[in-house]
Amino acid sequence: MTALGKKSLWLACLSAMPLLADAQVQPSASAVLIEKGQKEATIDLKNNSDEAVLLYSKVSKLPDDDLDGGVLYTVPQTVVVAPGKNQTVRVIFRGNKPLDKEHIARVLFSGLPPQQQAAGKVKFVIGQDLPVIIGVDPNVSEVDTWKQISFKQTQGKLCMSNPSRKVFRFDPTMSSAPTKADITFNKAYVLPGETLCQALTSPLAANASLTFNSVSSFNFMLQTHVIQLSGQASKP
Repeated sequence: MTALGKKSLWLACLSAMPLLADAQVQPSASAVLIEKGQKEATIDLKNNSDEAVLLYSKVSKLPDDDLDGGVLYTVPQTVVVAPGKNQTVRVIFRGNKPLDKEHIARVLFSGLPPQQQAAGKVKFVIGQDLPVIIGVDPNVSEVDTWKQISFKQTQGKLCMSNPSRKVFRFDPTMSSAPTKADITFNKAYVLPGETLCQALTSPLAANASLTFNSVSSFNFMLQTHVIQLSGQASKP
């Protein structure tokens, strides 16, 4: 299975040409999962470069998930990591009440090379941008979550609803048949209790089918699914 984790290119310092070698930090996992009832999780970052790096970690809340009023942060936020060495980072969640559903955020790890570099150089940093899933119930399988997702075509849009307590993650581009049209949603997850809609360029047939891929919490493709839409084709 192929990991879907994103690598973000971050410009650390601007100057003149040419380029210096990249400083890289490699995470031990493709996501951070904080289990239900727990307050934190840890992840190891390895400095794969041949020089020490200043490791930065930063949490980003997503605009549609306020974490139920909780706070998410990392410890340490900055630390020097020697060449070839590992650094453990704690990802900590603090809330005022027990969570009854999953939440999602992101954490960015990046390593800045030493500042003692020759003049006329450009330094780039390769960052690791990973999902953080909070409130994961280890007793609930995510393999069958897709079965709880419902699809509906309405008012020129394709909508998917998630009544479960899990964040449903998927490849945002789906294909339809028999029209063979691609439909791309503007994000790759549906929060618990959320209905996510995407405008259609043309209405789907009443008997249309959709093919889509579900994605695990660890950013791996789980399965390919084919579902049949019910009801009448809507008008745009």
